[in-house]
Amino acid sequence: MSLIENIQRAVEIGTSSSYVWFRGHSKTYNLLTPGIFRPETELFEQIPISFGMRSPDFKIEHLIIKEFIRRAPSLEGNLPQKEDYLSWLFFMQHYSTPTRLLDWTESILVALYFAVYQEPKSDGEIWVLSPYKLNELNDNVGYSMPTLNNRIVKFLADEPMHANPEKLAKDLNIEIPKYPLAIHAPMAFSRIVNQRGTFTIHPKPKEGFILTEILSDEKGLTRYIVPAGCKNKLRQDLAKLGINHVTLFPNLDSLSKTIIDELHDFKY
Repeated sequence: MSLIENIQRAVEIGTSSSYVWFRGHSKTYNLLTPGIFRPETELFEQIPISFGMRSPDFKIEHLIIKEFIRRAPSLEGNLPQKEDYLSWLFFMQHYSTPTRLLDWTESILVALYFAVYQEPKSDGEIWVLSPYKLNELNDNVGYSMPTLNNRIVKFLADEPMHANPEKLAKDLNIEIPKYPLAIHAPMAFSRIVNQRGTFTIHPKPKEGFILTEILSDEKGLTRYIVPAGCKNKLRQDLAKLGINHVTLFPNLDSLSKTIIDELHDFKY
């Protein structure tokens, strides 16, 4: 089992790899599933809802996107175009709505913060992903980073809002994608900038095609454990390096949390 027990080990991993992305979890879930496809979200499909009669082809993903687009204008003026579903997914993800996007970062120190700042009694984990090796699995993308108007990206973003995915794929002149895709997001939010945020966008999960199955080679995907007993020291060291809640989430709530953390860590 590979461990990250101190800040030096994190820096070593972050500086010894070629271009890779990182994702930190405060507990060892050993899963890389976007929010919309996690069991707690899928449970909504099994309970009555108040948005009208359930149809045979009801999908919670479609409903969440539709309702967010319908209600958001009452709270925010600067919104994506109505049918620019990829921009809506980025927007929704920013506000913690479950989507088929999964957040990553280009900085191992940012990922380490997410692995240590909660659940002090539980081991955390950090995943290291080669985005180009992931994209290479898709013949239409290859060993590259697709633009946001790429046909595969458009299909994955638009699919939840189309009743006929086969027709959508045909209109785009592609086969229905099986693999997730790594993409760069527009720097539309300070949080994405501060966290050096990147994303993978995922089709509906199918056995044999999820990240942990398709990238079994350590050069494509690696997992490190962050022991619970090391979390507090790691969090303090990250703060000394300028990685804290307010630098990653620039708002007044985060400023308050950061001040309290600093007082707890202060050595008289």
